[in-house]
Amino acid sequence: MGEMLLPLYLDESFMDSESEGRIYLTRFEQDFQKDCFLFHEARDYAISPEEARSISGRHQLCYAYDMFHFENREFTVEGYQEICKDIESMIDTGFKYILVSNPYIIELLCNEYSKDIRVIVSSQLEINQAHSKIFFDVLNNTRNISYVVVSQNHLHKQEFEEMRRTFGSIGLMVELDRLISDNQIVHEQFNNMIYGYYNDSVKCHLKEYIEENRRYFRKQDLVDQFDENISYKLGEIGVEKELPEKNLKHLLNNELEEIQVIDYDLWQ
Repeated sequence: MGEMLLPLYLDESFMDSESEGRIYLTRFEQDFQKDCFLFHEARDYAISPEEARSISGRHQLCYAYDMFHFENREFTVEGYQEICKDIESMIDTGFKYILVSNPYIIELLCNEYSKDIRVIVSSQLEINQAHSKIFFDVLNNTRNISYVVVSQNHLHKQEFEEMRRTFGSIGLMVELDRLISDNQIVHEQFNNMIYGYYNDSVKCHLKEYIEENRRYFRKQDLVDQFDENISYKLGEIGVEKELPEKNLKHLLNNELEEIQVIDYDLWQ
């Protein structure tokens, strides 16, 4: 089987069971924004630099470095300096991978840090079709891009096979546990709710929204296209440990139809 990207839980029984070919997703505690409810909840699953150093020799760690960190500060001199400082800290601490969706940061990583850390491009870029490779073709150096996490929005089998042929040496990593929609407006509104700044009532609103729009949601099309050569992403930082564990078990047993979506479980 290809590699799997899983949220990190500092639990040896979780990390050492069938751990070959796994990449663990985490970030430092100080990187969470105080006003984002999603980050507030996920802080419990953060890691200290000391903890990361102690396990990076035994496990592959991936840093979740997404757009919430930046708030457009990446276009300022101060922001650029802070981002470079962050990346160098990740490298020094032993992170082998970085998950990122910001095109500016992807370009920076490819041009300045291609020897030091491998890039996993997040699906937030909505890389769902073969022609999206245009973005990668304009980069000077893409040797350190290991995977592209493909969103399941509008991802059908024929499109996926076309993407595999198009991307060639860059692997595709499929999310199996996120809700998808046949209606683009519904999909975008749902993800605005998922990644927005919300209070304690967000999970109630999400469940209500899902019920009202259930006719637009569908199971992913890759359920009966299980392929040992495909890499998979399961879970997010902040999801209770039991849910990714169950989904991982279903994946390993080729029971993809049993995999549970995680979106409104991010706020347990």
